[in-house]
Amino acid sequence: MEQALNKWFVILNPTSGNNASKRLWPEIKRLLAYYEFDFDYAFTEYERHSTELTYKALELSYKKIICVGGDGTLHNIVNGIMTQNYFPTPDIHVGVIPIGTGNDWVRTFKISRHIESAIKTIKRGRVLTQDIGVIDFITGTSPSVYFTNLAGAGFDGFVVSKVTKMKYLGKIAYLLGALISIFSFKNFNSKVTIDNEQVSGKTLMILIGLCRYSGGGMQLTNKPNPFDGKFDVSIAQNLNK
Repeated sequence: MEQALNKWFVILNPTSGNNASKRLWPEIKRLLAYYEFDFDYAFTEYERHSTELTYKALELSYKKIICVGGDGTLHNIVNGIMTQNYFPTPDIHVGVIPIGTGNDWVRTFKISRHIESAIKTIKRGRVLTQDIGVIDFITGTSPSVYFTNLAGAGFDGFVVSKVTKMKYLGKIAYLLGALISIFSFKNFNSKVTIDNEQVSGKTLMILIGLCRYSGGGMQLTNKPNPFDGKFDVSIAQNLNK
C-alpha cells in the first residue's frame, strides 16, 4: 500500500484523438520513464471504463493519476474521484497528457499538447485546485454528474451528441455537428433560477462555465474563472436559426 501511495497510475483511452493515444503510447511510456515517473497503467476498454479504473486505482491507494486522452476521459476520471470514499478529494492529484478531439480543458491551464511538454508540466509538481460543478437530477433516477469545464443544456448538448458519433473526423467534427444541429434542433422551454432571479421561456441553450473553452476552442461564456467559486452562465433564448 505504501508503495502505491508514491506511484502514479496512468489511465489511457486508446481511442482518444482518433486512436492516437494507442499509437503514441510507446513514446509516452518512454518519456515517463525518462523523467523518472514511477507508474503503473491501464487502458480503457469501453465507455466510462476510466471511472471504474479510477475507483480501482484509489482502492489500491494510488493518489496520483495521469489522464492520457481527451476531455471525455478526464471528465470520467474526475467523476470517479468525486464519487469515491477512499481519500479526501484534495489529496488526489490529476495530471493530463492531452490527446483528444477538442482538448478544451487544457487550454485554460495552458497545458501543451506536445507530449514531452505536458509530461514536464506534471513533473514540475505545481498543484492547482479548481472549482468543480455538480448536476443533480430532480427526478432522482440518475446519479449526480460532476464537471470541470462546461455544462450545457439544449443546443450545446445536442451538438455534443452529434460530435460523439463523428470523432473519427477530428476537429472538423465540431463544425459539422453544429451545422447539422442548426437545421434539426428545436428550442425548448426552460426555467433558470439564480440567486432568487428567474429566467424562463423558449430557449436555445443554457451554458454553465467553469473554464474558458469548449467545442474545440470556442469561448461560449463570458468570463469564467475556475478558482472564484462561481459559475459563469449564458442563456440564449428563442433565437431564430
